[in-house]
Amino acid sequence: DPPEDEQDLECEDIGIANIDLADMFQEGRDIIEQNIDVFDARGGGGPIGKLRVTIKALHALRSVYEQHRDDLEAERSRSRGTSCS
Repeated sequence: DPPEDEQDLECEDIGIANIDLADMFQEGRDIIEQNIDVFDARGGGGPIGKLRVTIKALHALRSVYEQHRDDLEAERSRSRGTSCS
């Protein structure tokens, strides 16, 4: 997005990059200065570049997990107790 003082300018997405926070949580570490692939926003082909990112979210992810752990475990128990035929 353009800066606040230039909101009337047109912008066009040229690339998309993704980070999977669930993977980050399962691996138990923040992402520090890692290169990730940037893909064409129009969806054609392979990577068009790299983006160096740092994401410090592990503490927040663990906190959310701790707050909702009982709900998650109850949901898993209900899922295991049902059967489909």
